[in-house]
Amino acid sequence: MKMAQIQNHPEDVGKILVKVHEDLRQLKEQVDLFKISGKDIDAKAIDEALKRTEIGLQKNANFVFNMVNNRVQTLPAIDDTKSSGAYLNNAVERIGNTTVTKPIGSIQKMSPGEKVHEDLTMKALFDPENFNNRSVLNKSYGLVLPKIKQSKRNNKVSGQIVSAPIVEHLSVLPAANRRDPSLPPPPIDEKDARKGILSLIERGLIPPSAELTLDPSPVHLRRATLHDYTNSTRKDLYSDAGSVGEDSYFMATAKFDITAATGGRLLPVPSTSTSHMISIQPQQSRDSSAFPDPRDLHHRQPVTSAIRRRPKQELQLKVYDLPLQVKAQPTEVFDDEDEMQAVALLPKHPKSTHENFMIENYRFPDDAANFIKFKQLNLLHWGAIQSTVERLIGLLANYAIPRALVNKPRLVALASQYELEYYPDKYEMLSLLDNIDEVAAAINTPGRRYMAQDGLEVAATKIQSLWRYYVARKAYRRYRRQRWASALIALAWIMSNRKVKSREKFRESKINRLNNYRLRRQQLAANWETTQNTRRIILHVPSLGYSVEDRNKVEHFNQVQNAQLGRIFQLLDPNVSIIYVTPVDLEPDLTTYYKKLLGLRGAVESGSPETIEDFSKRVTIIHPENTRTFKAHSMSLATLLLYSPDALNRIKQLIGGRVCYYLPGLLNHEDLAVADHLNLPILGAEPEIVRLYSSKSGSKRIFEAAKVDVPPGEFDIYTAQQLNELLARLICDNPHIKKWILKIDSTFDGRGIAFIDVERNLPCYGNMMKQVKKFGDKWRHRWAQEEVFSQILYQLPTVLDNFASPADRKVYPKWINFLDGYLSKGGIIEAYPSAAVTCLQIDMLIEPNGKIEMKSCGDQIHAESPLKSFATTVPQSSVEPHIMSNLCKKISIACRTRGIIGYFSIDFVTFIDEDTLEQKIWATDLTIAYSDQMAMTETMSFLTNGKLRASESNFTIPNYLPEEKKFNKRKEGEEVVEEKHEDSLIRFAMMSTKLFHTNLIVVHHNVFFQMCRAHGIGYDIRERTGTLFFLPDPKKRERLGMLLIGEDLKETMESFATNLSVIHQEISTPNMQGESNFKDAIKDIDTIIKTFGNEEEEDDDDEC
Repeated sequence: MKMAQIQNHPEDVGKILVKVHEDLRQLKEQVDLFKISGKDIDAKAIDEALKRTEIGLQKNANFVFNMVNNRVQTLPAIDDTKSSGAYLNNAVERIGNTTVTKPIGSIQKMSPGEKVHEDLTMKALFDPENFNNRSVLNKSYGLVLPKIKQSKRNNKVSGQIVSAPIVEHLSVLPAANRRDPSLPPPPIDEKDARKGILSLIERGLIPPSAELTLDPSPVHLRRATLHDYTNSTRKDLYSDAGSVGEDSYFMATAKFDITAATGGRLLPVPSTSTSHMISIQPQQSRDSSAFPDPRDLHHRQPVTSAIRRRPKQELQLKVYDLPLQVKAQPTEVFDDEDEMQAVALLPKHPKSTHENFMIENYRFPDDAANFIKFKQLNLLHWGAIQSTVERLIGLLANYAIPRALVNKPRLVALASQYELEYYPDKYEMLSLLDNIDEVAAAINTPGRRYMAQDGLEVAATKIQSLWRYYVARKAYRRYRRQRWASALIALAWIMSNRKVKSREKFRESKINRLNNYRLRRQQLAANWETTQNTRRIILHVPSLGYSVEDRNKVEHFNQVQNAQLGRIFQLLDPNVSIIYVTPVDLEPDLTTYYKKLLGLRGAVESGSPETIEDFSKRVTIIHPENTRTFKAHSMSLATLLLYSPDALNRIKQLIGGRVCYYLPGLLNHEDLAVADHLNLPILGAEPEIVRLYSSKSGSKRIFEAAKVDVPPGEFDIYTAQQLNELLARLICDNPHIKKWILKIDSTFDGRGIAFIDVERNLPCYGNMMKQVKKFGDKWRHRWAQEEVFSQILYQLPTVLDNFASPADRKVYPKWINFLDGYLSKGGIIEAYPSAAVTCLQIDMLIEPNGKIEMKSCGDQIHAESPLKSFATTVPQSSVEPHIMSNLCKKISIACRTRGIIGYFSIDFVTFIDEDTLEQKIWATDLTIAYSDQMAMTETMSFLTNGKLRASESNFTIPNYLPEEKKFNKRKEGEEVVEEKHEDSLIRFAMMSTKLFHTNLIVVHHNVFFQMCRAHGIGYDIRERTGTLFFLPDPKKRERLGMLLIGEDLKETMESFATNLSVIHQEISTPNMQGESNFKDAIKDIDTIIKTFGNEEEEDDDDEC
């Protein structure tokens, strides 16, 4: 086949080669089959013929592949028809990444200057924007490119200039929606939707926090297919020959590799085998020949930035039979065959070409003609080249590489680059080799470094260095651990010392504050009489100093503290001025409302609504500025005030050296700190005394000391065994008690209470009653109770787990939660009477000089639970006044002997004993704090000009009669006693600070008052009867306080229930009832009113 035909139809050559190769393979398989079958054939002759044919095809294939892949076809000049065939006789020369034609004879005759000129020519040839491109094409190929005339662009814009905006306005979020985000958003039309989601969000039509869902979704999920990594699915230039069809036109670019699947590693084989590799490279350096030797090895790219440029992947045709084994150097000693085989990674006789030279046995090939010619051509740079080769030889000697083929052009380039710079590294040195794959495989073989001449020394050095490293590293790690441990110990010691010192400082500060408190208390007691008769200021801080755990369980804790807003009405004494600290920021609307209530005092005193007196000058309300900072923490008001320096400074300025004392709520150490900062005495007991005797167990001790009746029970219970044993003993001792109550020591407001009904839930209760009836009076002895006690003790844990119920499930949802709090804080057991009970609350005051006074008394009303009070009626009417006065006096004396002063409250339970039909009174609880009932009582007295005689259970107001009526009465000769009786009127009040309704939050205060006025809910100044509201928070309006004053107790309670019903109907709808305690309160009030009606009927029957 002629060369012209090969160039015109290269695909036909590929077909022929593939077909011949396939025929040879089939022939060889048939020969193998004949050998296996045992038939007599001349296999040796056939094998030799096949080998000769295959070798010839491989040699011709190398030439054909070079011509196919490296040819360049250009069009001849139009006027030169004779030179069209001359291009077929030119060789291919590589310049960078392109190829041009050049006569073969001119390659070896070019001088360095001509080479530079040729470089510039080629750059101009392949750069269409180069200035010399047209002349080079004309000179080299006879091509005349047409001139392109560039027309000048007319930059003038035609048309009329428009000054008005040409972009249409986009719709944005209306101003009403920006002010009130709760309004429904405006609809989005199709025009706005076309602008995109981002535009809608930026214009506010879609809220930034909105969750958007695209329908249909732009992302579709489907199951991914996992392929086996051994089966490659990629089909490209490097696909194996088997994946290309016989008639394919891409066989010219195929890669033939018939080596065994060994992972690319050449295995040691016997020395009789041979190795061949044909490399077809589409790109070569410009110094390489046009026709590379088929025996040349393929090149690996350098690693550095200058030399490691990655060219296009070369196309290879490899044929590996079996690699030859290289003998070790005579100086090397191998102990076994494995070490000898490790050297057999290189061909035994790699041959050098004019492109490279061989380094064998770590010496320069000075006697080789190829190397001498290379030295003469690069004589000017030979010093750098020799240094580079010496470094390469040293690298080969270190790894016992006996032979290596060094590429001349890359050696010159690397030597010239590093002649004046730093030395090349190992990877750059290896890039000079043409057999880099074999050399790299040998170098990467483990232990190869130690097979060199100095291998033993290097191995010994390595072992010694590793051992020294191990010892040093071990010592260093031990040192680091010791240092870390010492630092940790030192830090722990420092922190422990700081904690100890901090605790000592806190303890000293507490002791100092306590000592200062005692000194000021003595001064207050000594000057109390004088203080009560002079102008003075009372600092009211309604702080509830409960524990952190208890405070966190209270919803809206600041509103609960502000429920005692009625303290501002403690102005009956004209010498008193009040500073009230509020935990809630009262807005101007509420401040104006309370100023108006204070102004009613003048009208109440005179009986004329036109008389208004300004009392706001005597009342100052202060809000700590850091309340919002600690909004997330349920802090007591005293703590918030202590952390608010501006509020403290303002209080100091208001006091200004005048007589003042501090009136707390539930006193704790923060109150002492505030009082110590302001240098004020406190009307209250010490914090530890308050904490001790305000607990349920502490109150039992005071009641025992006062020798008043208490419910059967036990206190100071801290373990489950103690609870079971004591409760079982109490059930045996009091078989007539059907219900028992468990209270946590630190509970308040009925939150930590649980109960158990033993009559219904205790299985052995019926047997116990039979035994009681059987033994009679002897049942009080322990020997009679032993059997029943064992049964109860066995059944009680299961009964408690299944049937004990917490009273407030918002605080303790389950019995197990209640039991954890009960055992961790301690608690008591109390009996609950079987008959109907009435709870009473008495407010007492022990003045600093020891004087005892009953300030208020009332009957409690329960709504949500019979163990949780929500309102009281003042004065109390359940117990005879003198009996109640005697009981309170005994308890107050017991409190005074234990250092308790100030305000405190006592809770009683009264009921009719079913056996004796006598009234019994049990003292149940003691709270050493200023109560909500006391604050409402002060408000009631201020707005009615009345006086509550709590010891007599009587609340009267003066009767303002016209002068003529008084004169006529005297003229008629009425007795003086009757006039005095007419001068005072009896009033009753019902008060509550614990009303709540979730729908109230949507009603503004002005609207609420208008609604009440429309239904006739208000206060009559002349009669001093009616309703007053207390609003603790202007923002969270779901809580409400109400005070109702009437002429009769029944009428007062009916009006209270009516008001609740009206408010609930006005603020609720059938679909929005909300959460409230209004309905429960109305039910309980109706039950009490029915009781009043039954008692009246019984009285009428008795009279008849």
